[in-house]
Amino acid sequence: MKVMNLEEKIALNVAIMLSNNLCKKIASKTIRWMQSSPTTLDMGYLKNLWDDVCYQVQKEQSLYWSHYDDMVFSNVLSLLEGLEDYEVNGVWLV
Repeated sequence: MKVMNLEEKIALNVAIMLSNNLCKKIASKTIRWMQSSPTTLDMGYLKNLWDDVCYQVQKEQSLYWSHYDDMVFSNVLSLLEGLEDYEVNGVWLV
C-alpha cells in the first residue's frame, strides 16, 4: 500500500474540492435550465420541466423518461464544453 506524501494529499484535496464545486454549479445551472423550460406533461399543476422530473421520480416514470434523460445529458454536456480542460478533468475525478 502506497503512503501519500503531504503534496499528494494537498493535490488530492484541491482536486476533490474543485470537483465538488464544479459539480454543484453544473447541477444548479441544470436545475435552473429545467425550471425555465416548459412542462411536457399536461397535468394542469406542473409548471416546468423540473416539476415534470420531480413528479415522475416521486410517482412513476413516463414512457418517455429516456427523452428527459437525453435532454439533461445534452444540457450537462454543453456546460462541460464551456469548461477548461483541467476543470473537466476535475469533474471526472470524484
